[in-house]
Amino acid sequence: MTSGMVFVIVSNLILSRLNQTGKMYYSGFLYGGVGFGICVSGAAIPTIQSNYGWEGTWISLGLLSGVFMVAIMLGMWKQGNSDASAPLSAQTSKNRHPELVQNRKQAKYALYISYTGEGFGYIIFGTFITAMLVKNPSFAFESSYVWAIVGVGAIPSCLFWSWLGTRLSPVRALKWAYMMQIISILIPVFTDHLLLTLLSALGFGATFMGITTLTLTLAKSLEAAGPNLVSGLTAAYAIGQLLGPVVAGTIISVNDFTIPFMISAVVLVAALITINSIKERKGDASNAVRKHQSY
Repeated sequence: MTSGMVFVIVSNLILSRLNQTGKMYYSGFLYGGVGFGICVSGAAIPTIQSNYGWEGTWISLGLLSGVFMVAIMLGMWKQGNSDASAPLSAQTSKNRHPELVQNRKQAKYALYISYTGEGFGYIIFGTFITAMLVKNPSFAFESSYVWAIVGVGAIPSCLFWSWLGTRLSPVRALKWAYMMQIISILIPVFTDHLLLTLLSALGFGATFMGITTLTLTLAKSLEAAGPNLVSGLTAAYAIGQLLGPVVAGTIISVNDFTIPFMISAVVLVAALITINSIKERKGDASNAVRKHQSY
């Protein structure tokens, strides 16, 4: 519960600030931090657990989170001091929104549907990929290292997808991210080759936070379509995250991992189709984004 609350609050605070100052492309650093955390924890857990057990692992990760908390508080304190001297007009003059889509209301509903599907689809892979690998006889090392690989893919992914969003448009970049994620999730369904499975984990890591970055960045540009859109989308995402493991776990208890992964891919295909229904404004949308970010 606290994790979900922090995710919503932090996303809203930082995205609002970046939107206010016309620097939404920095959102990639925010969500790239998730990949960094996954990589650090995935790489550290086997060593810590072998020496101190699961209890020591939890305590160690808690202490590490405390170190990050101190760094965050120091950064916020410095940011607060630097903002105090800046006039409000200088901060708000950059709050300009490029018109990216033709119908804001339709785009809002499409984002709700697709982001719920993303929460449902991605969490099945994220929850059960390690359990699937444990049953793979060719997988000879700690399954948590897979999460380190996911993190390696996630660290630069948000910056990449943010960049691609400025080159193409956020909507088109989002479509490519969904397609790449669908392929990554389907790889373990059709092969148990270790290298391809690890490539699947890398591709998954390279997309799941990128989709979050693009979706919430696009949501911020659609604020006129409804207040607190980021919060609503995050809640919808959470609903998908709750339903995914319940459905997949029920099926796995009487079957193998293939069917849940196929269901995940089908839901993500539906999310992609929904995103495809968003109509971009005529003209060069990518130029509008770049112009917006140059203010």
